[in-house]
Amino acid sequence: MMLKKPNQLREGIIWRSCVILINRSGAILVTLLLAKILIPEDFGLVAVASVLTNSLDMVMTIGLPTALICQTKNLEEDLPTVFTYLLVASSVLYVFAFFMAPVFARLMGDERFIAIVRVASLTLIFNSFSLPHYVTSAKRMNFKLNALPEIIGKFSYLILAPILAFNHFAYWSIIIATIVNSLTRYLAYAYFIRVPLHLDWNQKVLKGLLSFSVFIAVNSILMFCLESFDEVFIAKIISLSAAGYYFFAMRINQFPWQFISNVTFSVLLPHLAQKDSFNAKKRSFLNVNQSISMITFAAYGYLVLLVPHAIRLYGQKWLPVIPIFYALAAYAVIKTLFGRISTYVYATSRPQLFTFAILFFSCFVYPTLWIWKDYVSAFYVAVIYAAGMMLSFLMVTIYFFAQKEFTLREYTAPIVVNFLIAASALASAVLISQLTQGFQARWLQIALSLIVYTVCLLLGWRLFLWKDIEFLLKRLDLYKTLSKFLNFSFGRPKAEVMNV
Repeated sequence: MMLKKPNQLREGIIWRSCVILINRSGAILVTLLLAKILIPEDFGLVAVASVLTNSLDMVMTIGLPTALICQTKNLEEDLPTVFTYLLVASSVLYVFAFFMAPVFARLMGDERFIAIVRVASLTLIFNSFSLPHYVTSAKRMNFKLNALPEIIGKFSYLILAPILAFNHFAYWSIIIATIVNSLTRYLAYAYFIRVPLHLDWNQKVLKGLLSFSVFIAVNSILMFCLESFDEVFIAKIISLSAAGYYFFAMRINQFPWQFISNVTFSVLLPHLAQKDSFNAKKRSFLNVNQSISMITFAAYGYLVLLVPHAIRLYGQKWLPVIPIFYALAAYAVIKTLFGRISTYVYATSRPQLFTFAILFFSCFVYPTLWIWKDYVSAFYVAVIYAAGMMLSFLMVTIYFFAQKEFTLREYTAPIVVNFLIAASALASAVLISQLTQGFQARWLQIALSLIVYTVCLLLGWRLFLWKDIEFLLKRLDLYKTLSKFLNFSFGRPKAEVMNV
């Protein structure tokens, strides 16, 4: 006799959702708080320095965590080789960043980047120690232990950054808090996930993993360079303040985008990797397609309604953010829908498809920005990125249809229906907001528009998607799952057993 195993996919969705909700909602609140204390130029300095440090972090990992999750059969034998590589790579890259910091500072025309890059690059060392623990918990689908260190690390950032900002640390408040976040996360990983690490070098193991991870690494680096190039371009061509506005708007838009993409990638990828047949992976992907589309459009509708009102509370200093925010919201919606495809193509061992899509995106964005560099603003950069992402998404969609991998109805219907529902609800809310502009209490105007948006969303879902929602609720079994997750006692259920 043995107990029936719990639904690991459902548990992973719950835990991963909690991590991203805490991380991103906390980050938004802290960003809004820091915006009251810091100036746009401080955000611009951090944004530009992050481009270098985060790109070095991607070069260090080169897709090995994903390769270990998808390809490795014996994690205990392969992990020491990967850990040795990460230690060597992080040390070499930190030395590189240390000596290249003056060159980067001269390129950007600001000597402050020398100290910023040298200090911020310390996160490379801490991340190299954290990755083996993360991979171990993800491979074993132990989502609870995977989530706790990230939550603890993020709390250290959320507490420390405002304290340092109030004590006049300026841009250093964000940088120091980020380093403490990386260190705290590693210590939490080491405490919760005991992995006996030792140094080893097996060239055959590393070569096998790199043969799979090379496309993932290229995809990650290309995508990050594309996402970060805009901030560097704006800082260099326009100003650091304009880059600060752009960085601020991007951080707000990252909340739903990173929440949905991270949950999908962290939970669905290990789940799909365990399935043997191509059709089984395809069915699992289609099962979550409806949910992702529904949550994506609904979440960005709430952001579009709320964020401009919040920005206006800061006065004239941050008003230029609003049009940039709208353009980046469109970019983020498309990127969220596009990101779920990466999970599917990685799980079906076709990362090169995602590489071609990113290269197509690059071929559109870079020449366009170069041609219009003398006339471009931060807003137009956001519009160009949104257009490039839309074209790349359409290209991959056409490929799936050409290969007859999906039918038009099963692939695009969830996206189109959810877009129309969210757009209709948003239009109704905006109309109510315009009709109530004469109200003295702004909070009442905001509350009415949110209520109308929510009611219209629920009505649209009830009329057009009720069968899908009902299936999802039954599949997730939310009441029992949340009760167990929160450790509440709603009666001791009888354990389901099966004969062996």
